[in-house]
Amino acid sequence: MLTNVRENNGNKNAINKGCIESALSLFRKKTCFRFLSNEGINENGDGLIFTWNSSFCGTRYFGRKVGTSMIIDINSNCNCNERKIQSYILKAFGVIPEQTRPDRDKYVFINESNIKNGTNMRYFNKNVVRNYHNFYEEEIKNLVLLYSTSYDYGS
Repeated sequence: MLTNVRENNGNKNAINKGCIESALSLFRKKTCFRFLSNEGINENGDGLIFTWNSSFCGTRYFGRKVGTSMIIDINSNCNCNERKIQSYILKAFGVIPEQTRPDRDKYVFINESNIKNGTNMRYFNKNVVRNYHNFYEEEIKNLVLLYSTSYDYGS
């Protein structure tokens, strides 16, 4: 996988390349994914691009969108948070968080009254794929492959 950490064109804020590299290193150690730096890839190519966005941290698309690089926006809220960066990489690859599985309600009950005020509720939205791609419920069930795995209560 080719990666590109975009420079900030003089903006006082800059992506911490060391933190991006550290987040990628876990994937190198624990998976067969390999990441090569390539400053030449663009948004219309194949690759993973990290770019500064002062108002948003996260992926622009859930999973790969054909003909477009996977773009991860970084700002001061996630710039050197390896765990968040790794979760954005997984979302860019199409891996959904356990609590957003379409069959989640068979296994757990989310008591929203116990969630802290100010928490972004999209982290508990089991229709996360639909939010990114405007799919219907049935398409989501067919799109998300669970590989006969049960819910991971420890995740």
